[in-house]
Amino acid sequence: MKYIFGLALVALVCVGTFLLWPEGPAQAPGSIACTMEAKICPDGSAVRRTGPNCEFADCPVPTSPPVTATIPADMTLGVGQTGVAGTLSVTFNKFVQDSRCPIDVQCIQAGAVNINVTFVSGTATVTKNMPSDEVPQEFGGYKISIVDIMPPRKSGAEIDPRDYKITFHVGR
Repeated sequence: MKYIFGLALVALVCVGTFLLWPEGPAQAPGSIACTMEAKICPDGSAVRRTGPNCEFADCPVPTSPPVTATIPADMTLGVGQTGVAGTLSVTFNKFVQDSRCPIDVQCIQAGAVNINVTFVSGTATVTKNMPSDEVPQEFGGYKISIVDIMPPRKSGAEIDPRDYKITFHVGR
């Protein structure tokens, strides 16, 4: 009888431990553990998954020498490139949004792109989002506008943000 009671007690402890044992390491409610995958970037470097949705981090943007021009000037820049006209430098930091009408669709409105730029003239610097459908931006005695956006947008096809080329017109 003593042995049966002891075996029942041991069995109860084992079953209780099995039912109450946590599944793996403790995590905060709603947290996600990212896999250890890596994405190989065009420059050969690798980036890992990050953030609350385990998305891959952005690949590094290669730096290139500035595009230089005289005033008035048109400068075509890709993401991460800087153009210089007079004492003004314009850096196309990143693509934000493309709401242009696709070229293979008939739309009521043309739409626009929105990009992030940095303007520097002398000791003054400003970083801002710049829509392509607004009046020219004024900074440091210059007027800067977006006059062309490449590539054109097509329905059903996404454009890689690194493929955008923006032509800025710089005047006085």
